Amino acid sequence: MITLLISPLLLLACRPDPGLPDYPTREPWVITGDDFYDDPYAEGEERLSVGVFYESVATESYPIDDSTTHFYVYSDTFSVTASDDRIEGYASDRINRGTQAWWGGGVHWDTPRDLSDWDTLHVAVQTTTMTDWSIGLTGGGVESRVDVTDYGLVADGDWHVLDIPTADFDGADLRSVTVALLLVGASGNTGDNLLIDDVYYTRGGAR
Repeated sequence: MITLLISPLLLLACRPDPGLPDYPTREPWVITGDDFYDDPYAEGEERLSVGVFYESVATESYPIDDSTTHFYVYSDTFSVTASDDRIEGYASDRINRGTQAWWGGGVHWDTPRDLSDWDTLHVAVQTTTMTDWSIGLTGGGVESRVDVTDYGLVADGDWHVLDIPTADFDGADLRSVTVALLLVGASGNTGDNLLIDDVYYTRGGAR
């Protein structure tokens, strides 16, 4: 059993079996015709949805089906609730940090997929407490992550849009991706939280 005495770096290097998929079903919102926020396409833009944190139209999509495509919260290190403070769709998702010394989760594909021609990972984040974390993917068995503050995230309570070139995920083979979205943090306090929304990959004309 993993304990809080284990170094977070060691823990991340030897991540445990994530267990059962855990992307909670959010309570329904009372929806009117004006409640859906759209994030309009740029001309010629294509979007790939990985099945979480995005509700608008995508040109390619891999929904979470808990059969071959999963969203895992590693070792119950955070919970997910809905918020109507959003960039697109009807709601964003609030990640609420748990009691452990680290937190993490990700979108896992049982069968590798080729993302080599998708050039940018687009993410919108809002927080006042959580900036010590990274985002990434796993390809060809290699996990690669980048620091979100390097792409403009500031803990000021405003929405920040991070456009991360997939070329920055050094070492990962984008032709054989098995974890399409990876979120991992180490330091912080129980109850820290962030909002995440508008997550998709783009190609052929990044924003």
